[in-house]
Amino acid sequence: MKAYYLLIISLLTFASCSKKKERPDSQNDPRQNSELPLAQDAFGMTNPGAYDEWQQERLADPATGKIPHGIRAAELAFVRKLPKNDKRSLSWTSRGPYNKGGRTRAMALDIQDENTMLAGGVSGGIWRTTDGGQNWTKTTDPVQMHSVTSIVQDTRTGHEDTWYAGTGEYYGIVSATSFTSQFSGDGLFKSTDGGLTWNELASTASGTPQTLYEKRDMDFTWRLVTDHTDLVNDVVLAAVYNGIWRSEDGGQSWDAVLGLDTTSSATPYTDLIITPNGTFYASQGGGGPNKGFYRSDDGINWVDISPTLPSSVGRIAIAYDPQDENVVWWFGQTNGAGTDGHSVWKYRYLSGDGSGSNGIWENKSSGMPNFICTGFFTFDFGAINTQSSYDVCIAVHPADSNVIYLGGTNIYRTDDQFTTPASSDWIGGYRCNASDLSDYVYVDHHPDQHYMTFLPSNPNVMISANDGGVYRTNDNLASTVSWIPLNNGYVTTQFYTVAIEQGEVSSDYLIGGMQDNGTWAFDGFGYDRGHLAPSNSGHHRRFVLGIGASRVDLDGNGFLVGRVDRCLGGTCFRQVGLGGVLLRAFVGARVEALVAGVLVASVLAVGRRSDRSRPGPFGIYFRCGHGRTAIIVGLHWCWSLRFHFFYTTFGRHPLGPQNT
Repeated sequence: MKAYYLLIISLLTFASCSKKKERPDSQNDPRQNSELPLAQDAFGMTNPGAYDEWQQERLADPATGKIPHGIRAAELAFVRKLPKNDKRSLSWTSRGPYNKGGRTRAMALDIQDENTMLAGGVSGGIWRTTDGGQNWTKTTDPVQMHSVTSIVQDTRTGHEDTWYAGTGEYYGIVSATSFTSQFSGDGLFKSTDGGLTWNELASTASGTPQTLYEKRDMDFTWRLVTDHTDLVNDVVLAAVYNGIWRSEDGGQSWDAVLGLDTTSSATPYTDLIITPNGTFYASQGGGGPNKGFYRSDDGINWVDISPTLPSSVGRIAIAYDPQDENVVWWFGQTNGAGTDGHSVWKYRYLSGDGSGSNGIWENKSSGMPNFICTGFFTFDFGAINTQSSYDVCIAVHPADSNVIYLGGTNIYRTDDQFTTPASSDWIGGYRCNASDLSDYVYVDHHPDQHYMTFLPSNPNVMISANDGGVYRTNDNLASTVSWIPLNNGYVTTQFYTVAIEQGEVSSDYLIGGMQDNGTWAFDGFGYDRGHLAPSNSGHHRRFVLGIGASRVDLDGNGFLVGRVDRCLGGTCFRQVGLGGVLLRAFVGARVEALVAGVLVASVLAVGRRSDRSRPGPFGIYFRCGHGRTAIIVGLHWCWSLRFHFFYTTFGRHPLGPQNT
């Protein structure tokens, strides 16, 4: 026991003395340390996997080569026992934004009252509303895990106040990294008071959310379901990285029922549903020996019912038909097959275990929507796109079996079960505004869909969860669907950078750049995306970087009174390498700087790599006058040296300061 605590203390000491902070933001990324092993991809850029390898070597027990199981929990327990200096404690006040939600993968309606909803942000914790989304209250504690990916209610009579939440996003976006970056979780949480408070299920906690995932832990949860047909046991199933766990005692203990093999390559993408009669369906994709579609009558024994599948199958979402639960729909990424690399299947259960001749499969991929919209981006943002399994969902209209909704970057609706592409409508996410292609976001909605559900009292009312929070439409069958944001008080946005008034000690002005939600100030105006910095050329003038460098002028109340974008005096900024979904800052042409109110063009040419299929970090590439190329991850105006700014890069060689 003494040795065990010595190990804990040594790990804490080493962490506290490290010169590099263990934060995943761009300016404190340990991967920029020149002493780290930096593997190179085909583009010569740093391989993000090297950071994970370094962390493994850094934290492993030298005797075993492994990170001790439960060491994180032990660290936290040790820290909680340390004496506190109350005089140095800080109090915090939320600064919002109050009216803009962030990336939301988890959502559910309370079966007891459809005006009560629970939603979870990927990095924002669990939130609860009792008035249909008009107001929200955060119900997870600040010290609890905030990477929430799935929420489910026990809908059995007498058990409705029991809820479960899964944590950990296997495939997400973090500043200065790539789509393979992750918000690791630490098991499941449970509430027995209607979602008002949450407790971690000790049986699911790895204690190591900061480490590489294992093939059997619950640090990455895709989907949770409860078995409403078992009136004796408290059955809950968890679809996690590489398989499915099942508990029949409310999460106190677990059995592996599908996949979870540690001896072979993993099958990372798992989805799971249960039908009203208690039949389970599951999918596994992304490679590995368990790739396929499955059916189970009890959640314990599973039968492979797969049709002929393409060689490449990513994440596959599942939905049953409420009008006929023997019909199940499957949708997801299939590189090289289907429409725009995606496929949709219809399965009808006939008899027996549902495999072979006991079930009928129809590949409906040729009838999927196939919209075209180009001109503003270099990629087609009208086509089916799940961003390599990042945003995948499907839903069947509760009152009309012919109407099916697909969610990727956009929401599409078919009214003939994908018989022909012409029967599909584009109803959310991006939009194609022919009169102004730069106005590319669907009115009062947001791209990157993660979940869709319907009100029990009115099947035409649909709730949508995406990277912009939670939204509602009162008529999901309308020729032009109108959306209503439900984000007031749903504070789940992810900030990459923030900036405050320079030289004004009494100023309370705050402005920040968020993941996929633009640059916002507390008064609610917004710009494209990105990192930002205030200039020193006036009390109400800001220097903002977004899609194309921009200068904005604000009045004394902080409202927009002027903006200079891509052209100035006949000189237009040059767009470089614009492609893919714009998730990072500095996507533009050349940076502009404000010096005493005069616009000065710098020597930077800014762009981004558009080939998202290649490994390596997603960043903003630039070439300076001295011919060196790197990725900008931060920029700051120098107050005392008005003709200089400092910038940091991703890699071994910081290149600032640079004279403008």
